Amino acid sequence: MGLQRNKDVAVLGIRGGMPELLVSVSKGFVDAGMISAPSNLRGMKLGLREFVNVADLGIPYLNSPLSTRRSYIKTQRDVVLRVLRAYYQAVQETRNDRNSALKILAKYVRVDDTEILSQVYRIYGTSHLQKNLTIDLEGVRGLLNGLGTEATQVDPASFMDISLLQDLDREGFFQRIASGQLTTTIITP
Repeated sequence: MGLQRNKDVAVLGIRGGMPELLVSVSKGFVDAGMISAPSNLRGMKLGLREFVNVADLGIPYLNSPLSTRRSYIKTQRDVVLRVLRAYYQAVQETRNDRNSALKILAKYVRVDDTEILSQVYRIYGTSHLQKNLTIDLEGVRGLLNGLGTEATQVDPASFMDISLLQDLDREGFFQRIASGQLTTTIITP
């Protein structure tokens, strides 16, 4: 797009969250804002237009990273593995059981508009929700780049412990999920 920060555009911090940013844009207090779903969808219903969908730019991004300290992994490895199993199962259920996922989304995103809810599910439940637990090195690198020059000198792999995924693979966890031998039930609100 060729826009340069502080030359072509001024970047401001808006107090609050997405709802406040949506109000600021819709009332004309600011010209644009980085608004994510479901607020961006509400904005479109108010007549706002999408300038750019950042997801379409192909910029590596960590959407929902799970993180903990190495010391915690060392002392509570079983807990960490259980969290990873539960997270992976929830991702699979979200992708495979749209109706249950929509009920849960409606509760936690506090949306009752079925059109917006369906779009939120499309965006987060299918497009952006990573299918597996692999770690995107370029996403970590992008995060480090955003932290400044010193952080760019650090190897992104130094923040990852792939031995956890290797343990899950070795025990056949992913294979059992894929074959349907291990199933879960989502309790909906």
